[in-house]
Amino acid sequence: MSTRPSICIPTYKRGKFVEAQVRSVIELFLKRDDVEVELVVVNNMSPDDTKKRLEKFSHPNFKLINRTQHYDTAEENMIRSLEFLRGDYVWFLGDDDPIKPNAVDRVLSILQTRNYSCIIFNSSTISPEGHLIDMRPMPMHGPQVSGPIDEIIEMIGLINTFAGISNIIQLKSRLDAERGLEWMRTSKIYSHVAWFVEAHRGERTAFVNLPLVYYRQNDYSDGHWDRVAERLGVQSLFFWSLGITRLVQRLVDLNCLSIRQAGQIFELASGGFRYRLIDDIVFKTYTQLLSSCRAESERELFTRDEFSEISQFVLNCDPSLYNLIELLTEAHEAIQSARGDQKGISNLLSKNSFNRSLLEDISKNLSEKFLQSYASSQKEGQFVGRCIGVIFGYCIYRMPQSFVAIKESETSIRDKALSFVDPIADKDLVYIGESYEDLVDQLIMRLERQNESTPNLNPISGEAGAATFASLDPSIVTQLQDAVAVFKRQAQENENLHVAAATRLSAIYDSTSWRLTGPIRAISRSIKGKG
Repeated sequence: MSTRPSICIPTYKRGKFVEAQVRSVIELFLKRDDVEVELVVVNNMSPDDTKKRLEKFSHPNFKLINRTQHYDTAEENMIRSLEFLRGDYVWFLGDDDPIKPNAVDRVLSILQTRNYSCIIFNSSTISPEGHLIDMRPMPMHGPQVSGPIDEIIEMIGLINTFAGISNIIQLKSRLDAERGLEWMRTSKIYSHVAWFVEAHRGERTAFVNLPLVYYRQNDYSDGHWDRVAERLGVQSLFFWSLGITRLVQRLVDLNCLSIRQAGQIFELASGGFRYRLIDDIVFKTYTQLLSSCRAESERELFTRDEFSEISQFVLNCDPSLYNLIELLTEAHEAIQSARGDQKGISNLLSKNSFNRSLLEDISKNLSEKFLQSYASSQKEGQFVGRCIGVIFGYCIYRMPQSFVAIKESETSIRDKALSFVDPIADKDLVYIGESYEDLVDQLIMRLERQNESTPNLNPISGEAGAATFASLDPSIVTQLQDAVAVFKRQAQENENLHVAAATRLSAIYDSTSWRLTGPIRAISRSIKGKG
C-alpha cells in the first residue's frame, strides 16, 4: 500500500519565507508522479502580506487555510492544524527551514516501508541569516539507529531535538489534537515536544543520519522570551526551569520515560557538545533566583510549591545533586524572607516591602557558592550518571542500546566516544558490548591475550617457555636463571624461619605483577653490575 504524506506549514508573519517554502515543496514533492503528497499551509492571521503571497499558488494537492482566529503560540496553531490533514504521515515543516533536495528520494523511500511510527532526521543547522553552522549537528557514525522512542530520547535528547518540528515525520494516526491541547495546559512552550513523545510511546522510532532540511536557528536577542513570559504571567525562565520540569515529570508519570531516563537526557548544543537536561534545569533555576533578587515584579519569584516541584524532580533523577539543591533551597527561603513573603504568598509583595541590601547579599553569596560547585558537577554529569563501575582499568558506561568500556586514563577518548549517538570500538581504548556480561567477557579475553604475549617467568620454579626468552641474549638468560635460584633459596630460608612470612612472600612471587616485572628487574641488575 502506497504511503501518502501530508506536509503542513503553520505560519505567522513570515510572508517571504513561506512563499519560498511553498514553491520548493511544490517542485520537490507535488510535481512527482510516483507519490501523492499533500501540502497544507495554515496562516495564523498574519498581519503582513502572507495571504496575498500564497493565494497565487495553484495545485490540486495544495490547500491554504487562512484562520479567522489568531492563536497565541506557534504550538497551538500547529496542534490545531492537524484537523486539515488527510495523509498517513504528517510532516510539520517550519516556514523558514529550506528543504535539502538530495534528501527527498531517501525520505520517501523510508516512508514507504512504514517501519516506523516516528522518524527524526539529523538536519543541518543555519544561522538566522542563512549561513551554514553545522552540516551534521548530532555526532553519529552509522546511517541510523532505531528503537522505542524513550531509548531514542536517551540517545539524541528531548527539548532541542523535538522542538525543531521540521526534523520530524510521524504517523498521523498516533496524534490526537485534544491531547496536544492538554499538554499546553502544562506548559504552552515546548508542549508539542511532550505531545509527540506521548503519541509514540512504546512505538518504534528511527533517528536517521541524514539532513532533511537546513534548520534555521532563531534570534531571540531582542527579548522575545521575556515578552512571552510576561504575557503568560510566568517567570522569565519558566519555560526552561519549572515548565520543562513539569513536562518531563508528566512524561514519567505517563510511563513515556522512566525517572532514570529522565536523568540521562543529554541535549545538543552547538559544536556537538552535549549537556544533561537536569543540570540545565538546575542552572536555569539558579539564574531565576538571581533574577528574583533584582526584579521589582512579584512574577519572578518561585512560590514554595513551585520550587519544591523542581527540587524534588531533580533529586529523584539524580540524588547526587543534593548539595546544589540545598544551596538553592537556602537561597530561595532567604529571598522569600527578604521580600517579606515568608509564606510564599507573592501577592503580598510591593516595591517597598523587601530589603534591597539583603537581597544583594543573598545574590552575591549564592553566586560564589553555587558556580564553583555547579561547574564541577555539570562537567562530569554525563560520565558519572552513566558510569556503572570500573573493571580491569576500564570505566563501564551504560548507554541506551549498549554498554561501553573506555580505558580509565583516556579522558579525551571518553569525551569524544560518549558524545556520539552510536559509539564504536577503538582498538584497546574502547569496547562495545550488547550487555554488561558481553563487555566483561571481552575485557577478560583481552587480559588473556595480553598475558599470552607477555614474557612469563616464574621465580619459584625457574621454568620459562622457549618462546619467552628466544629474543633475549643468552648471557641475560643465564643471569635471570641465577636470580631465580637466589629467589628459591631465599624462599626456602624464610619458610624454615617463619611459615607465615614465607607464605606471604610466595604470594608476592606468584602475583601477575611480580611475574611480569621479573625480567625487567634482573636486566636492571645486570646493567648496574656492568656499569
